[in-house]
Amino acid sequence: MTSANYHNKFVAVSDDGQRVLKRSKKRTTEVAGKSSTLLEILLAARGSLIALCFVILLNVHFHYRTKDSLLGGMMRPKRAAAEEYEPIVVTPSFTKKFEDMVSGERDTCQPDPVVFVKTHKTGGTTITNMILRHAERNSMLVGLPIQDHWELAGYPVSFDQRLVDPVAEKYDVLCHHFRFNYEEIEKKMHDNAAYVTIMRNPISNYESIFGFFRDYPFAQWVGRNGTLKNFLSDPERFYDKSTPWYFRAKNYMAYDLGFDNEDTSREYARYAIEEMDKIFDLVMITDRFEESIVLLRDLLCMSDEDVIYLALKPLSGYYILKQRLDEKRHTEEHPFLNQRMRQSNRWRE
Repeated sequence: MTSANYHNKFVAVSDDGQRVLKRSKKRTTEVAGKSSTLLEILLAARGSLIALCFVILLNVHFHYRTKDSLLGGMMRPKRAAAEEYEPIVVTPSFTKKFEDMVSGERDTCQPDPVVFVKTHKTGGTTITNMILRHAERNSMLVGLPIQDHWELAGYPVSFDQRLVDPVAEKYDVLCHHFRFNYEEIEKKMHDNAAYVTIMRNPISNYESIFGFFRDYPFAQWVGRNGTLKNFLSDPERFYDKSTPWYFRAKNYMAYDLGFDNEDTSREYARYAIEEMDKIFDLVMITDRFEESIVLLRDLLCMSDEDVIYLALKPLSGYYILKQRLDEKRHTEEHPFLNQRMRQSNRWRE
């Protein structure tokens, strides 16, 4: 095609003498049709797009202010979990007795009276036997449960000094199961008494509680052959305060330590931690048992022979429960106060 022919095919001269490009009628119609269709779609969808943008902005705005928004509803479980398990930060403090133990000399130490708050399924029986050997070697007066009782001072109710054998003005050692009440116990102990307890990972502690206590309360809730998985499927539905020993099922360590095991608020957890920090010279951790025993030995001026031990009443293989991740999560959520109290303890990992 010559340049002249090309020019004549695609270029035309208008009435006013201007050169313009030629367009086929068909192509012009197609382009116009498509433009018109796209414009109609955009105009029709304009209202919906504006409404969608408004809903998104509204949900973002109220995401952290309300639990009822769509976006807030989707994010709430994750956010709640983060808030629930965020550690409570408490400035560490140590009693004078603990600081003296750290800076003192074992060769010149003297045995002091001791209150050991024995929590359930934490290795407390092993610690009690160590303290009893230590007491016998040093001729210390031990307050014992009354006849035909395993627990001391009226457990599970708060400490009752009338239910301690023998009757005495002051004791050198209290180390059996009792519910801690500092005001009452302080009256029966010498001023230089050391206060010691032990705590355990709430998950393994809960497994052990469920496997060991086959009388109350779990058997009444899930049956004799029920499993921890059954209970954790809906713990709030099973939990019944009319069942004997119901408190075993919720924050049992906190209950033994004299706290309200049903108050799981962050404020109360902080209060409980601070109270323990003021009262207890040593909080041992079952999961760091050997290290805890070394601290106990030095705090109470015990001999190496006193702290030789064999594990007592371990959970039998039949009841060792291999939990799936969801069961582990439920176990962590249920004993909330135990978890908080253990996270802030005298043994700083």
